[in-house]
Amino acid sequence: MESCRVQSRSLRFHYWQAGTGRPLILLHGFPQTSFAWRHQVESLSDACAVFAPDTRGFGGSDKPRLLVTRALLARDLVDFMDALGIERASLVGHDWGGMIAAKAALEYPQRFERVALLDTTCSVWVPWALHGYWFKLEGLAEEFFQKHHRAFIDLLFAGIPADYPGMPETPWPNRLPAGADPARIFDAEALGHYRRAYADPDTQFHCIQYYRHAAPFHGMRDGALEYLPEAEIARRWRHPGGITQHPAHGEFHVYAPEDLHLRYAGPALFAYTRSVVPGAFQSERPSASFAEGNPAAAAFATHYEDLRTQAFAGSHFIPEEAPALVDRWLREWLARPAQAPAR
Repeated sequence: MESCRVQSRSLRFHYWQAGTGRPLILLHGFPQTSFAWRHQVESLSDACAVFAPDTRGFGGSDKPRLLVTRALLARDLVDFMDALGIERASLVGHDWGGMIAAKAALEYPQRFERVALLDTTCSVWVPWALHGYWFKLEGLAEEFFQKHHRAFIDLLFAGIPADYPGMPETPWPNRLPAGADPARIFDAEALGHYRRAYADPDTQFHCIQYYRHAAPFHGMRDGALEYLPEAEIARRWRHPGGITQHPAHGEFHVYAPEDLHLRYAGPALFAYTRSVVPGAFQSERPSASFAEGNPAAAAFATHYEDLRTQAFAGSHFIPEEAPALVDRWLREWLARPAQAPAR
């Protein structure tokens, strides 16, 4: 696995690379970097030329303090491919990397022969993910990451109890649920890497930008979508008893209204945990009714015409918790017939 850099039209990327053959691009999520794909970069390098870039604002890639949109992040990916001379690739995204991959495949379908989306959303937010609302309130996330970035990482990736406050200052718990043991997934090297990455104020800026501006929430009003401004989200957040007691809580908000009419015809995989699709299910057993009552999950079947689903009963961090399983999923997905290039 080789650490590399390339200058695109507007951004200098750091990325990991291994193998030769047909290109495979892996996009990380929050709060991680391309290091999250270390197992897959190596394990899949016998079948593909694997590339795992740090997205804008993360890891070793450039961190210009500009307003971020999903359109910009998708364009970044295409620019990255152009800089490396990659005409078409298979594309995998986890968490925010999945939100970027979903946008890129819908916006530039001719550049991607297949797409796999791991524990993410594609155009609709899930209301129980309260951090999506919290990030949009000016000042709260800034103060939290300035004061508590290390405690946040230590709790998430090592299970070390934190001393930061709870709601409404932050949606993040300061203790993990009983039985959770992230130390079995993340070793000392991984913990040290993520500590260093998220100590960077420029990365903290981009964490906030992604959620605040690149996922603008829209609700339904009189049968039509309407943008929810920050002031309205703040009112809901500060509702007596908290946002979960607000009458509108539980609504699924669209963050990609410009994409609702777009479809992608190539082989698509959606692997999910209870983070996106709550409820009890067996590991590795996809459910025929996985999207029932869940517009965020149903959106995958709407956007991706050749969709297969895969359930996972573990943690959100699937690539690092179950690398051998992810390797098998992706090899099966790579073996499916590719989407023909657009003419």
